[in-house]
Amino acid sequence: PINIIDCKNELITARNRGDVYYKSDTHWNERGAFIGYSSILNHIKDDFPEIIPKSIDNYSFKKEWDDSGDLQRMLGFESEEKLKQDIMVLKDSIYSNQIYIGYLENNPKKKYEIFETPSDTLGLKIFVVRDSFTENLKKFLSVNFSKSIYAWMPEIPISKIAEEKPNII
Repeated sequence: PINIIDCKNELITARNRGDVYYKSDTHWNERGAFIGYSSILNHIKDDFPEIIPKSIDNYSFKKEWDDSGDLQRMLGFESEEKLKQDIMVLKDSIYSNQIYIGYLENNPKKKYEIFETPSDTLGLKIFVVRDSFTENLKKFLSVNFSKSIYAWMPEIPISKIAEEKPNII
């Protein structure tokens, strides 16, 4: 059986405390991605109780200019306007490094990225078949795993999953 994680209700509740999507974009912002991360890890914890999700208190917020705005581009408007967005910064020294970007079969449509967290002691690997919403999710999810592989491709890369042998897909 496939365990589907739907964080819609958590996002709806969280939007009362602040934006969870960019104002001019179809994607969630960092606060929304953090809600998704929390929902994902709280479900994963059922099978991997040793995983301890970060709480919102583990992060500080700062404002940065961001040009996210795919809604404008979809409507045919090009804008140089940037909006100030909340950026979440982890307070402790745990961090994850992107160590590799590769392509299966040398095909640019079969991209994957690998992140490692040097301070992780659990030794768990996660393999995420991703879409554009994962862009803001990677920074949160990766710190809970020694190795995180994010595959952005049109089909599930069975051969890469078999090669990596992740604990969680």
